Amino acid sequence: MKKTCELCPHRCELEEGQTGFCRARQNQDGRIISINYGKVTALALDPIEKKPLRHFYAGKNILSVGSFGCNLRCPYCQNHTISMANEVQAVSCYISPEELVACALERIPDGNIGIAYTYNEPLIGYEYVRDCAMLAKEKQLKNVVVTNGCIAEEAFQKLLPWIDAWNIDLKGFKNASYGQLCGDLEVVKRNIVSAAAQGHVEITTLIVPQRTDTEEEIEALIELFQSTGISLVQLRNLNIDPEFYPSLLEGISFGPSVGLNNFRKRIRRACPWITYGYFNPYLGDKADLGDTPMPGEWKPAPLEVSEAEEESGN
Repeated sequence: MKKTCELCPHRCELEEGQTGFCRARQNQDGRIISINYGKVTALALDPIEKKPLRHFYAGKNILSVGSFGCNLRCPYCQNHTISMANEVQAVSCYISPEELVACALERIPDGNIGIAYTYNEPLIGYEYVRDCAMLAKEKQLKNVVVTNGCIAEEAFQKLLPWIDAWNIDLKGFKNASYGQLCGDLEVVKRNIVSAAAQGHVEITTLIVPQRTDTEEEIEALIELFQSTGISLVQLRNLNIDPEFYPSLLEGISFGPSVGLNNFRKRIRRACPWITYGYFNPYLGDKADLGDTPMPGEWKPAPLEVSEAEEESGN
């Protein structure tokens, strides 16, 4: 019997035994189940700043867990070996919620504050995140979700009481940009607003040279911030260098860039209510998050840029 998966905007209509677009949810006996439940592909104790969260228990560590699958198709995904994998392709081991929480508790002496659901898109495995988060809360552990935010409102709202902090990725700033990635910008915006109203939220804006730093994209980002009025705790811009990911960026058409320095300055002028801001272009081995800035300050990563280059936006 055909069944509709209602977890994300794709609303996949699945025949018996068929797996959805995300590669992680399947129709079994007329029920949609998470086939990546407890199937862990990555487990590590990471610095909290790596999520990235800069203003949530800074200096601490967090046990980070991931599975396989994703409901977007970003050609520059850094974790594509697991996010684009299916059940057969993914190398995983089963870890129950009880086992994961026990592992998190064991790492408290190492500075661990809780569990981060990350690496692939965690919310397509909503049930596992929910079950682990509820148990973790009982043990006074913190729950962190690193997500693309492209999830149905009902599931998102049910998770909110159990999650202490969110890092939500903005993959682009126009509906057309999200359409290319098979996502829904309006859903992401709604979830950012909901999460910010109830807890700690930090936003990652993904800057792909000549694609998401174009004139049209930056105007759309400014409009997004102005229309929502969100007081973002963190805005951290990441630059993905086409020379660093040549195979993943193959086939992408590039447009005129406004320049990363001009991008920073224009956001600063247009969105003065943003409490914290970071601007971190890709610098290879020189990459540095920099010192925590004062409220309202924008601190770009160290770049040697001449006045002429800065004015031109290059």
